[in-house]
Amino acid sequence: MFFLVGIISFLFGIIFLKIFYKELELDLILANSLSFILVSGINFFLSIKFVFLRGKYSLKKEVVLFYVVAGSSLILDNLILYILVEKINIYYILSKICSVFIVSILSFILKKYLVFKK
Repeated sequence: MFFLVGIISFLFGIIFLKIFYKELELDLILANSLSFILVSGINFFLSIKFVFLRGKYSLKKEVVLFYVVAGSSLILDNLILYILVEKINIYYILSKICSVFIVSILSFILKKYLVFKK
């Protein structure tokens, strides 16, 4: 289920990024940040519904911890995206795919052992 939730989140992320960056012509990092925030909300609810069992924390604390992890992931995601697009000149969607792969691994580990820890 983690993989399916990841795919759904990834697809929403690409759609939102494309809308914010290409359609609304926002700065790439701002567009990515807005997309990431929206997708994090979607991912949280899908994760507690289908991937992780509720942990030892209250829902409120899980939400806070989830967004702390998401915030850390967003910083890394933006850094990777910036380097790949602005410095190495790789197409933004391909760069986002690379970034998602790296950030997803870190995010899963942190969520599993910090946020939804038993």
